[in-house]
Amino acid sequence: FRYENELLEKYKTNLYCLSSCENNQDTIKDSFMWETYGLKGTGVMIEYSISNDNANLFVLGKVKYGKDELEPIQEFVKRAVSFQVQNELFPHNAIELCSIFNSFHKSKRYQNEKELRLIFRKSNWNSGNYPTIYSDVNRKNQITTFNKIYIQNRAPFQITDSNIYPEIMINKIILGYGLSIDEKLEIAKFLNSYQNEVFNFKIFHLDEELNQIDLTQLSKL
Repeated sequence: FRYENELLEKYKTNLYCLSSCENNQDTIKDSFMWETYGLKGTGVMIEYSISNDNANLFVLGKVKYGKDELEPIQEFVKRAVSFQVQNELFPHNAIELCSIFNSFHKSKRYQNEKELRLIFRKSNWNSGNYPTIYSDVNRKNQITTFNKIYIQNRAPFQITDSNIYPEIMINKIILGYGLSIDEKLEIAKFLNSYQNEVFNFKIFHLDEELNQIDLTQLSKL
């Protein structure tokens, strides 16, 4: 669809995205991911699960990559335009209707990421004081809004059956292969000090051969 940039920017400001990487042995050991997103092996990987993945107003799904995966969206656009020509009827918010589909597509050069996205779309009818939306300053020193996904049992508001939000539960933290063993032990002991009824996660590290080694018990000594 052809729209002015101003309108496109307006729709973009109503979309909020939490991006993650699919959790499996291939991605955990993917040196490209560690080099690109894990501070060249000196960072950490946080494995977490999301509760209430059917929460209202949120959509969770896998990102599709490349032109082939874009074809269903392009076909939808063609049919919409054809319907407009034949019936002189077209939705006024066509871009908004397609925004969720487009939010799960990227160029093929990013396919190593195996990205998962949790999308929240703020529309006119829910644009009031939504409890997870807050204002802050972004990296460009601009005032903007963010959507906060809370760690399980940490939300400062009541969650009811009619008001459901996704929450994050941390399951495992993996320290990168670029850290020294002394650094890993120091960080593991620090992380272990946060263990309680809310935070109950395992601590691992990757060695130079990308093997996972459990540090959970050792960090308690």
